[in-house]
Amino acid sequence: METKSQKRFSFLPIDFGISHFLPGHGFWIFFHMDEARPMKRIGLTLPLLLLIVFAIVFHPSMRIHLMEFTNPWLYMLFSPQMFFLLATILILSKNKMHPREIGVVVQPARKNISMGLIGGLIPFFLLAIANFVIGKIHPSPESAGLYEFNSWMLFSYFILSPITEELFFRGILFHGLRENYSVMVAVVASSMLFGASHSSVMAGPLMLGVITAWMVIQTGSIIPGIIFHSLANGLPWFYANHCQHLQPFERFLFFRF
Repeated sequence: METKSQKRFSFLPIDFGISHFLPGHGFWIFFHMDEARPMKRIGLTLPLLLLIVFAIVFHPSMRIHLMEFTNPWLYMLFSPQMFFLLATILILSKNKMHPREIGVVVQPARKNISMGLIGGLIPFFLLAIANFVIGKIHPSPESAGLYEFNSWMLFSYFILSPITEELFFRGILFHGLRENYSVMVAVVASSMLFGASHSSVMAGPLMLGVITAWMVIQTGSIIPGIIFHSLANGLPWFYANHCQHLQPFERFLFFRF
């Protein structure tokens, strides 16, 4: 019979079968709650090595082969997001770490969820206010919205990308950097690497990386960052369809998450 300290509770258990080909036990990815244990070191060697592999595999000259997939759901299996998910699983398994040790913790739920929601909605309000003010000063003609989502884009942009990218960049890389450098260096370096993973270090991903890293510092959880990241991925749609007065200033905004 299990004692209270031995009990484990997991929500949405997903066993990827990595115990067959990676060190450690099966991987329980979402909302794993276990007894407290000392924090293990993540290190930087493996995360940075995996980023080099990512840069090679997803270099524009190599990605042309991935574009041959006509089914977008099949393409998603070979996407950067899936790479980051598998990279996170590899590092956690190698170090015999639980997801909670990289910030996959919900509690306190109200604080974490509200921080992500409020933080994610602020850019929408700022864009709406800026669009209203510019519209009064220098109105632009109405234009048809050009940014639309289909079913696989909705899943990729609002579920898969926020979860997998926050797991790797804020869960793994940011914590690994904090083990070796100051908090400021960890925030800047992880944000720049996150921006570089989006083809170029644009202002949008760079800002997103800084904000979500700050949320990890404040809460110890990546949940607020996942929520913020998911909402932020809707900014291009909101900008293209509801901010026509700002479009002449697009090159100064860089809201391209």
